[in-house]
Amino acid sequence: MNITIGATKFQVHVVKNVKKTVKNRHPQIDEELQGFCADGHIWIEKSDPKTQARILFHEMLHTCNLAEHPELEEIRVEHTEHLIFPLLWKYGWRPFGDLEQ
Repeated sequence: MNITIGATKFQVHVVKNVKKTVKNRHPQIDEELQGFCADGHIWIEKSDPKTQARILFHEMLHTCNLAEHPELEEIRVEHTEHLIFPLLWKYGWRPFGDLEQ
């Protein structure tokens, strides 16, 4: 799947293990990840469609975040995700299909 955020295009990859997948390109990664965004790619851990959609939305927020304080970025992204994602799901945003599939 490809998505465009602003003027930047991203290729979305659904993988079994995000950390193992991105470790070669980004050796500084040492924590477990459900999603990761870098270099025009977004990697999402394989799961149910709703969880994958939540992770994708979270990573999309990271690409838009222009936080002056990087240590606050994750807190802001998580807060925004928890506020907005339920509404997106409620009103039909299903980038990976529906739960019944």
